[in-house]
Amino acid sequence: MKSIFKLNMALLQMFANPNTNVTTDDALSDEMKVFYQTSLLENARNSHYYNQFGMAQSLPKNHGKTIEFRKFDTFDKALKPLVEGVTPDGNKLTVRSVNVSIDQYGDYSTISDRLQLEAVDPIILGATEEHGAQAGDTLDTLTRNVVIAGTNVFYAGSKTSRNALTTSDKITGVT
Repeated sequence: MKSIFKLNMALLQMFANPNTNVTTDDALSDEMKVFYQTSLLENARNSHYYNQFGMAQSLPKNHGKTIEFRKFDTFDKALKPLVEGVTPDGNKLTVRSVNVSIDQYGDYSTISDRLQLEAVDPIILGATEEHGAQAGDTLDTLTRNVVIAGTNVFYAGSKTSRNALTTSDKITGVT
């Protein structure tokens, strides 16, 4: 029944006289409101990769601005078979010192009392969330910069630089 009614209404409209005195939404602009969605859209966030390789270390108050780390140097692989009754030469144990200077990074946003009082969105929560994401991105980038500046590099295909690598160079395992 509904489809017959719609068909009849459509046929009636074909015979209607065009009305040039039509009220449009331009004439009623105060009536055409914008719908305000109260939930905020979320910003896309970066995945942090490099910080998993860093080591968090607290620096106690009044102990300077440099941290000294120490590590044992690694030994080469022992690929030579042992001979019965013969003591191998062995390895000398060495310790290396790594000194790191402490730098401070940060940012802030100024939020007025009126903005906080009158804004329709949760301003403090939004600023806190954005600064938290900024801090994570900053830390991951700083860690990345230290990692890629290192000299302990393994290139595929026995190459000696990144520029020499081709698409056929693949790392299949450390030898």
